[in-house]
Amino acid sequence: PSVDMIWNMAEKETFTTKDGAPITVNYISQADDGHAKMYVTKSAVLYFFDSLWAKEADMMQKGLSMLKYPAADIKGLDRCFPKLTGRFELNDGGVLLSFAREATVFPLSIYGALPAHHVAWIISRMENIACVLEYSGINHHDISIDSLFINPVTHEAILYGGWWNACAKSNSLLEKVAANKDLMDIRKTAKTMLGYNKGTVPSELEVFLNEKPSRDAFEDFKVWDQVIEEGFGGRHFHKMKVDDNMKI
Repeated sequence: PSVDMIWNMAEKETFTTKDGAPITVNYISQADDGHAKMYVTKSAVLYFFDSLWAKEADMMQKGLSMLKYPAADIKGLDRCFPKLTGRFELNDGGVLLSFAREATVFPLSIYGALPAHHVAWIISRMENIACVLEYSGINHHDISIDSLFINPVTHEAILYGGWWNACAKSNSLLEKVAANKDLMDIRKTAKTMLGYNKGTVPSELEVFLNEKPSRDAFEDFKVWDQVIEEGFGGRHFHKMKVDDNMKI
């Protein structure tokens, strides 16, 4: 379906703030992971935490507040993460968090299987995200089809969800020798995007998806960079329309 048709199919839900003001949400996509309900509106991504999970709204904001960027952020890495635009305390004890959304940004989960050349640029963005997490000393614990959004027009990815699971990296020996979960999740997410079948992707990508990740994100990015060069012939911008292979 076209983007215009998608918005014509928008559904509606109303919340009420503590002071009695209604908040009407017109959304085209909703997801519930048991902690929060996510709504995609024309200009925002909303996360609703009911009264039982309201503290996780605080945890989400705390996780995002831990992000740090290099002084010379020439890649605009801050665009890989959501920007809070509002917090609303609700009359039932719940909390609604609102994050900015650009018009061509959509949940990765609403796309069907994608060809390897599109999955490649999304992996590149996930590796960028992992490097920021590494630089910030954060374990996110939930990089997935459900927590990621993509902008097919600009080839960007934004890690909106799962921030209630984020925590500071520890210096324990166990964590130093264990595989980096965020890097493992990147591979799992990529396989899901591909509708992964062995032998249908460049062999270099296949090896990357099935090997143990590097010890840290910076090293893993170097490995991925080599896959781009050897498996895809370098970096090329493959145009992707917003509604390519959408499932809604």
